[in-house]
Amino acid sequence: MTNGAQTEFGIKFQLWQGNWWFGIRYATSGGWIWLGYYPGRLFSGGLANYAEGVAFGGEVYSALPNPCNTTDQMGSGNQAAGGYRRSAYQRNIRTQSNWAAASMVNFNGTTVVDAAADDCAQNNYTIQAFMNSGTNWGSHQYFGGPTRRFFTIPTEGIWQRVDYGTMVDDGVHPWNPDFRYLLTGIVMADLAKYTSPSVTKEMLGLAAKQISEAARGIVKEINNLSENLEE
Repeated sequence: MTNGAQTEFGIKFQLWQGNWWFGIRYATSGGWIWLGYYPGRLFSGGLANYAEGVAFGGEVYSALPNPCNTTDQMGSGNQAAGGYRRSAYQRNIRTQSNWAAASMVNFNGTTVVDAAADDCAQNNYTIQAFMNSGTNWGSHQYFGGPTRRFFTIPTEGIWQRVDYGTMVDDGVHPWNPDFRYLLTGIVMADLAKYTSPSVTKEMLGLAAKQISEAARGIVKEINNLSENLEE
């Protein structure tokens, strides 16, 4: 929620016994929950044994002929300058050179813009990176965009990817993106029953806040639209 309480979780990919395992952690002091792995035999060459590169950030997809015209947002929709509680962020970004012996070290990368956005007149999606920051956030970054646009009817049918790969089709509505937020909250509530008991209550609480905030936004935008109509 924008400028509200933040809920964090950790994710990790680790090569173990020839397979790339994916883990998630709900608290910084808790243990990793290993959800599954990509078999190493799927890859040939370097990735079967080690990662040749690693990247962190966010991404949106547009099927428009000119992807610069998309109204899809990345993260909360706020750009990197929004900072904590407004833009999306990733912190304590680390890599591990050897699973058996080496400790985790701060990631020390540089920011790049996806090739698809190189020719856009305005970069709606921004990033601010702080590598080896010297704080308890270690290497971290803020990213996201575009800023919210009211009463913009997109020319594309929007599909918003929600947690765990669930797809939600929110159609085309003049009160985007709050309608997407509403659907996302509903899906979060439904997914809560599939989570571990220790996080079900927290996830339901987040879903309730998401739905409530989205509903208020939709009502506000509808009222604004009504007030601006000609008599």
